[in-house]
Amino acid sequence: MIRLLPHEDKSAPIQCELFNYDLSETGLGTHLYQALSYVWGSEMKPESIILNGCIFHVTANLHTALLYLRNRQLERILWVDAICINQDEGDQGHEKSKQIPLMRTIYAQAERVIVWLGDATENGDKALEEIESSDEEIHIPGEAAEYFDDPDPRENYDAYERLLQRDWFSRIWVLQEVGVARCVYIMCGSVYINGHIFCEGLTRLRLSSDLWSRISPVAYLIHGALYRPKYQLGSRGSISIGELIGMYQYHNATKQHDKVYALLGLSADPTTAALEPKYSLPWKEVFKQTINYIFPECSVEAFIETETAVMKSEGWILGVINSVEENASRVGKQKIQVLFNYTARALNYQYCWNTEWELQAAALIQEGDIICLLKGASNPSIIRLCKDHFAVIILAVTPQQRPFLESPAVRPEEMNSMSGLFGIPLIWKTPLARTETKDEPGAMDRHMDTSPIPQGEERRAAEKRLKHIMLAVVDIALTLLNQAKSETMIIEQILRQSGTEGSIAEELAKVCAVSEKVVKRVAGSGEYGPEIMKILFRHRGENLPVSEEVVKATAGNNSTDGPEIMRILFRHLGENLPVSEEVVRAAAGNNGRYGHRILEILIQQSKNLPVSEEVVRAAAGNSGPCGPEIMRILFRHLGENLPVSEEVVKAAAGNNGPYGPEILEILFRHLGENLPVSEEVVKAAAGNDRPHGPRILEVLIQQSKNLPVSEEVVRAAAGNNGPYGHRILEILIQQSKNLPVSEEVVRAAAGNNGRYGPKIIKTLIKQGKNLPVSEEVIRAAAGNSGKFAPEALNILFQHRGGNLPVSEEVVKAAAGNDSPNGYRILEFLFQHRVENLPVSEEVVKAAAGNTGPYRPKVLEILFQFRGESLPVSEEVVKAAAGSSGNMDIKS
Repeated sequence: MIRLLPHEDKSAPIQCELFNYDLSETGLGTHLYQALSYVWGSEMKPESIILNGCIFHVTANLHTALLYLRNRQLERILWVDAICINQDEGDQGHEKSKQIPLMRTIYAQAERVIVWLGDATENGDKALEEIESSDEEIHIPGEAAEYFDDPDPRENYDAYERLLQRDWFSRIWVLQEVGVARCVYIMCGSVYINGHIFCEGLTRLRLSSDLWSRISPVAYLIHGALYRPKYQLGSRGSISIGELIGMYQYHNATKQHDKVYALLGLSADPTTAALEPKYSLPWKEVFKQTINYIFPECSVEAFIETETAVMKSEGWILGVINSVEENASRVGKQKIQVLFNYTARALNYQYCWNTEWELQAAALIQEGDIICLLKGASNPSIIRLCKDHFAVIILAVTPQQRPFLESPAVRPEEMNSMSGLFGIPLIWKTPLARTETKDEPGAMDRHMDTSPIPQGEERRAAEKRLKHIMLAVVDIALTLLNQAKSETMIIEQILRQSGTEGSIAEELAKVCAVSEKVVKRVAGSGEYGPEIMKILFRHRGENLPVSEEVVKATAGNNSTDGPEIMRILFRHLGENLPVSEEVVRAAAGNNGRYGHRILEILIQQSKNLPVSEEVVRAAAGNSGPCGPEIMRILFRHLGENLPVSEEVVKAAAGNNGPYGPEILEILFRHLGENLPVSEEVVKAAAGNDRPHGPRILEVLIQQSKNLPVSEEVVRAAAGNNGPYGHRILEILIQQSKNLPVSEEVVRAAAGNNGRYGPKIIKTLIKQGKNLPVSEEVIRAAAGNSGKFAPEALNILFQHRGGNLPVSEEVVKAAAGNDSPNGYRILEFLFQHRVENLPVSEEVVKAAAGNTGPYRPKVLEILFQFRGESLPVSEEVVKAAAGSSGNMDIKS
């Protein structure tokens, strides 16, 4: 361990004392040291500290972390790998090999693990504070109203994104460091927050799927710290090394060996020679030992470079993945649905395993991937067909067991005679360490097509291998035909597993019934879609069922292959292709990057293209990048005859994409003053809750002489719960000096459950000194389910000088508010109207019937302020009994 000595001067040199510490001595208390989790950054060590009186060089990131961790008065006991483990290359990794098995114990027994994300650059510290506040109530009723008033929420999101893209989240060693900890704190600059609060805050941010998939694996581990039992010496993790490697293969490591060794502390596997850290061994040898440990009967045939192993094994195809979805309620989890085949039934796996599995951090899994059990393996693997071989996607997964049933064991003597056993050529690619490559998760796809089959393979062996692959895929296809969702899934098999030569797809086309649903699936698909469509036409010709729905699916195909599939349909069917108004509408609303090309093909190939008002409306509401170009194409095609109605302009005004303003400008450019801009159009713009809503309203103001700003328009702006609703209201105020602010407008603002609802109320107060705050307005505020509802109520209270019209209906709305802030609203009302707050039997009944998680708190507040005088009738007790989370209200 080290003692980080205190100093009052922040710029003073860092002084530490290195000392020995016995981890096995626990006594009756807990260990009082803290373990640091951080990234080294550059290998260079430009900074220095004083360690036991000597100069000791460290990386810049560690030096900054120690500066922030140093206290002014008290010493701090820390474990820091770069200081506590000999990192000298001359040691050849001997000390690291000894220390790595202790890492689990070190981090598990630490009083807390401190995650250092780096200094406060790019507003990282502010972003961390915001993540913390997103898990807390930002305002306590009765106190001065405060809320984050940043002029640009997009800038806030960028700060979150930059913080969560820091290297720490993708480093492989951090998984063990937080994965065994019982208390985690996250630190950026001087900001220091609890890890559990950090994870809860993350779930409330609207992060992109790519960013969420990047951080969710480690967030899952941080989130679990609160629930981990006290560490016992010699204990192990709960997940096999095969599963761990599959989960975290794209986390970065400085040394390739760490792709395995960094996960040992989380592993449930016992210590064996194959898993013992040996940095002196070449990576290829470590790679091979790991493969042989996970798949004992799998032979490693060759290595392609240093990150890819070519393997050969026998195994059983047990089924296919029908769907993959993220479980937003559980951090880092994905739910997959499995369709089992005949082999799974024959081996009794279908009866022992559920069809829905919840897997941790399985971002690489796709619909159509295959469940496979290799000979000798204890758990199934997830693999994917790539032309002439299978790629390993996840080495091992733990299926969800049915209650009281164990997985069947296949005896060795039964293996060779059992049906469904295939020879499976496999390729397993593990991305290189960061210092050797710049691989990202998408890099696997670029290597999938690399054939692992030796060029000198005998013809007979090649034919046998391809036959096994073809039989495996046809087995899956035929199984799917017997499932309820077979027709929609069969094409997924073709798309996922077909090679460019199409031999497997050809075989499937012969043996499988091709229905309209199958053709529709191909028409709307991306990868391999054109090739598959050609194969289907080759085998079915004029008998291929190409309906209006098929053409519609093609028109709405938003992949890069959509235009090519449409050309294939015209090439085979020409004028007989059913191109209806619905088809053109689908093309006009196609929000992919190539939707405009599909529309151009339809115009070129069809003599009388049916372009209706609904078609133009779809184009006006197109939120994709080609939306403006689609509108230009329609104008070029029909000019002044293009049917542009009020509904079309309304769709453009309500367009929720970034190109909505441009589409509206195109409409004005062609029609000018003749563009029908009605009250409904302005209302749609005022209610547009997307980031470009204000810009759409500005375009309307700039292009229209007399913009109809009615009470309904102002009401739509007041109720706009997007991040820019307050800006829209400000624009309307600038446009119209006498804005019609009615009771209905204030009511809409009071019921606005967005983050900027309170700011909208403040904006209205500035516009009109005396807002019409009626009982209905307060009732809307009391029933507001948003996070900032208490703040909105407080603003109204201050505006009216504490004189709010609080009726029985208002209190009833607050008592029945089942949001996390409902009880705070009720508490606020009591704090300001203790004596004469109308608490009737109906109010208590509403509280008793409250289905939210804070119902006990609501009842507690009522008892606190009314005590024995609270009217608890038989009806109240019935309401309590009928709601979830039952409690004894009579107590």
